[in-house]
Amino acid sequence: MNSLKINRNRGIQALLALLLLTLISGCSTTPRTIDGAPPETPLFTDEALQQKVASGEIVPLGGSENLDPWMGFNRSMYTFNARLDRYVLLPVVRGYEFVTPKVARTGVSNFFSNLDEIRNFINAVLQLKGEKAVHTAARFTWNSTIGVLGLIDVATPMELPKRPEDFGQTLGHYGVGPGPYLVLPLLGPSSLRDTSGLLVDTLIGTRTNPMNPVLEGHLQRQVAYYTMKVIDGRYVNKFRYYAMGSPFEYTWVRYLYGKKRQLEIAD
Repeated sequence: MNSLKINRNRGIQALLALLLLTLISGCSTTPRTIDGAPPETPLFTDEALQQKVASGEIVPLGGSENLDPWMGFNRSMYTFNARLDRYVLLPVVRGYEFVTPKVARTGVSNFFSNLDEIRNFINAVLQLKGEKAVHTAARFTWNSTIGVLGLIDVATPMELPKRPEDFGQTLGHYGVGPGPYLVLPLLGPSSLRDTSGLLVDTLIGTRTNPMNPVLEGHLQRQVAYYTMKVIDGRYVNKFRYYAMGSPFEYTWVRYLYGKKRQLEIAD
């Protein structure tokens, strides 16, 4: 009975997360484009929206200025990330897709995803989530052995789906609030708590990465490894800036990010 209740709760959370991601991916509204190219800016500029917010004509969705005290910086960084994405990252991803067979791209994604399980396991242990820790350890073991160093995801068909955990979730689990919203260069939406957690996770990753013996002392290997990691990270992320075609995209993304993190911490 408890297992049924847990599965039902996970199903509800997964459905909510899917709905949130659907909103972000732009299924609700199609933006105007020129010759098929993605729009560089939304239909209404940030400056116009800020004027409407300042005049009280528009009330920001999902919170007040207290949740986003660094809005000026965050909006500028959001625009910077959108342009970096359009002119650098997405062209690289399209080139990667063109020269690399899909089976190879899937293998690369599985490989990096499998390495993430070390972080997931450590944070599950820190949160005293024994069942999730065992689940994650089993998934990592199967994928690292039968799955040939994680290139093949054999665990998911064995009913061992990925259950992500990070140090931001660990802090949230113990009652640490998200703090101010923060848009990070390249990485996008975050918060003060999650950024702190990201730094800890990065430290954990550098210390526990099984690839360290292969990478240490070899600059070319390190460059190739981390470049491939960045490309794959953008490849698997289906979010596209300004795909909503809404003048409120920045606010929507901030709101949906907060809700997504609430669901992840509650899991």
